Amino acid sequence: MGPALLLALAAGLHPQDGPDADVRLTVEPGAVRLAVTLNLVFLDEYVEPFREHDQLLPAQESGLAQDLGFELLAETTTLLIDGIAVQPRVESFEVADPDPDLIPHFPRFGMRAMTKLRWVLEYPVKSAPGEVDLTWTLFPPDEIRAVSEDIPTLEIVAHVKGEGRSERITLTEDGNRIRWASDPDAAARRFLRVPDAPTPTGPGWPAPALLGAGVLALLAGLRKPALALVGVAALGAGLWWQLRPRTALDLDEDTAARIFEPLHQNLYRAFDYSRPEDVYDALAQSVSGKLLRDLYKEVRDSLVQTEQGGAVSEVQAVRRLSLEVTDVAATLLDRPAFRLESRWQVDGAVFHFGHSHWRTNEYGARVTVALTDEGWRLAEHDIFFAERVDSAPIPPDNPNVADGEREEDEF
Repeated sequence: MGPALLLALAAGLHPQDGPDADVRLTVEPGAVRLAVTLNLVFLDEYVEPFREHDQLLPAQESGLAQDLGFELLAETTTLLIDGIAVQPRVESFEVADPDPDLIPHFPRFGMRAMTKLRWVLEYPVKSAPGEVDLTWTLFPPDEIRAVSEDIPTLEIVAHVKGEGRSERITLTEDGNRIRWASDPDAAARRFLRVPDAPTPTGPGWPAPALLGAGVLALLAGLRKPALALVGVAALGAGLWWQLRPRTALDLDEDTAARIFEPLHQNLYRAFDYSRPEDVYDALAQSVSGKLLRDLYKEVRDSLVQTEQGGAVSEVQAVRRLSLEVTDVAATLLDRPAFRLESRWQVDGAVFHFGHSHWRTNEYGARVTVALTDEGWRLAEHDIFFAERVDSAPIPPDNPNVADGEREEDEF
């Protein structure tokens, strides 16, 4: 096995063979959460020895590790919500069991580098946060990046998510703060506008003509009562014509495509949110109620990267490959609608421990778009093709990055 291949394989192992950390800040209306994953090498830099065996963390010692790690994070990390320092509580804690077969790729620290501990700290709030300010102070020496006797400190890529916005920030000793501010208009800028419905086709004269005739007949009925019945009938017919279900629209293929494109893009942008209820609310702007639950599960399942422990990808791009409108005059439950077939690709990425895993899936579907009381919505969505295609290409200036992975500093 050549050095380049060995480095490529090692790039896919997490974390690095040294102290490493993954930091994620999530801002939600009811709480702020800080998820921190440290390997044992990182933890050992800051706490006194507490294990019977240097390389292992048996189950009976995980409780002590949890307490020591929480105490360390609570004492060294400051989090302000709207200018007020808030104390955290441990929402969850877990230890990821390392795979002993991977030890050859961690020659310096072995199992200590591979053993990952994850704390989720919750900072409760009484109302939706307006500003969040996090200060991180833990930067152990990073011998892997050392090029001389001067050893730099570890740089940590932090992930910040809130209100459907996602950002990655590199924390260093000189830049160790994360500032997040609420932006109520962010969603309006991020979601694409869907065109309004075209004008219904068909003659427009029957309604006003019938209504006018009905009024005249009623007036005449003041002298000749028999005409009053004719007037009532004419008014009823005019009202029915005005309020009747309209199943034909002045719609062409180009207009249908312009309606479908923002609906489909917004479908994926809804998954920028963290909480399922927020995703559902965003999806409801593109998907009709009957399809909402099925499409939520379908899209979310497609974003799961099983090989990355079931992590859900963040959508990076949606590319249209083909679009064919098959019926511009369709109806669905007496509603105007149109049908089409489309193929597209979705780039998704999982980010952690300073790098990312990319995956591209391709899909084909038959779709019905219907005009509802709220506007155009996806009403039927039948996937007939789904396939994983080649992962994102390796950037030419990073030949040692494994297929499907990219270094964080490329973004």
